[in-house]
Amino acid sequence: QLRAYELIEGAFSKNKMALNVGLVYIAMKDYEKATNYYDTALELANITQSSEEVANVSNHMGYLNLKQEYYEKALENFNMANDKSSQSQNVYLKNETYRGLAMAHQKLGNSALSNGYIEKALTSENNFKQLTDLYQIQAKNFEKLGNYELAYQAHKNYAQNKDSFNTKSNKELENTILAKYSVEKAENQVKISKMDKEVSDLNAEKQRRMKLFGFLLLGLSLVSIVIIISRHKNFLAEREKTRKLEEESAQAIIDQSRNILASQSDLILNKNRLIEELKNNLNTLFNEISVDTTGLNSFLDSKILTKEDWDKFKISFTVVYPTFIQTASEIYPGLTTSELRLMCLQKIGMTSQESADMLGVLHDSVKRTTHRIYQKFNIDSSLSLQEVVEKIG
Repeated sequence: QLRAYELIEGAFSKNKMALNVGLVYIAMKDYEKATNYYDTALELANITQSSEEVANVSNHMGYLNLKQEYYEKALENFNMANDKSSQSQNVYLKNETYRGLAMAHQKLGNSALSNGYIEKALTSENNFKQLTDLYQIQAKNFEKLGNYELAYQAHKNYAQNKDSFNTKSNKELENTILAKYSVEKAENQVKISKMDKEVSDLNAEKQRRMKLFGFLLLGLSLVSIVIIISRHKNFLAEREKTRKLEEESAQAIIDQSRNILASQSDLILNKNRLIEELKNNLNTLFNEISVDTTGLNSFLDSKILTKEDWDKFKISFTVVYPTFIQTASEIYPGLTTSELRLMCLQKIGMTSQESADMLGVLHDSVKRTTHRIYQKFNIDSSLSLQEVVEKIG
């Protein structure tokens, strides 16, 4: 991003790249550098004399200030964005502004004003993630205003949109994990094929040498015995080398599977907003310079969330923990599929909340499943579920 920022010319394009650099610094939690690039982006947006660009940058600055808990500054940014986008027909830009104003007012205790902007945003918002955020803020506002009936309805809307969001994201994550697994499987097959060729070459060389030893035995028995012993040592060394290569290959497969399991936990982090903003900025930029962005959009549209296909998950899990599922079933006969899945997720170190996200269920559902395991098998309640699964092979 920095390299592109240095090379690109023109205030409009450079403004877009400055926003992208700022977004990456936010992901790195370097908010000071992110602020510097956002300030530069605002200067460039003013040079373009585009109200929409100024509003877009102001929204970015507002969300950055919210992240740093500078609520008054954030409100100033969103008010500027609202002023600049008042004549715009860009629905996405306006919704981003309304959502930002709702969040800022909610943080500052202005519940009624916050709900007013939420109502504006809800008229045209269709993104499950954004709807979930809006209904969650609305519910808090109604609770603060003492209107518990409307707060209940907002909570209900929040839950419905969250379920829809998780269902969509789980499918996208499944496709991402399957693609990664296919690539890694192909790479392993290539490595194994190379090692098979090395072993075949070693065997061919061994056979050639043994034939030579046979001819030498006709006239040079003593020398041949010495040579055979020497060659045999070489053969043993080569066989040991082959064995080590096979061990390294097996360990590489285990390490790769372990990385897949570890990445599944990381994938549930909420980066949809960053991806969406990068996509919008890059789309606008590439539209400006007439570049085909089909491949890029396909990449940015792949969301990063959790799994649904139990059989595919077990492939990687069993490589890392080959005896866990069988041992768990033997120690705790009668385990249901949902109980076994939860124990597997606890085995790779996930918290209860992360397990709920991975399984696509509510946190309370994970608690109920955990309680059922303890009751069914009379497990000591002083032990956490992670401590229980650590004792299983």
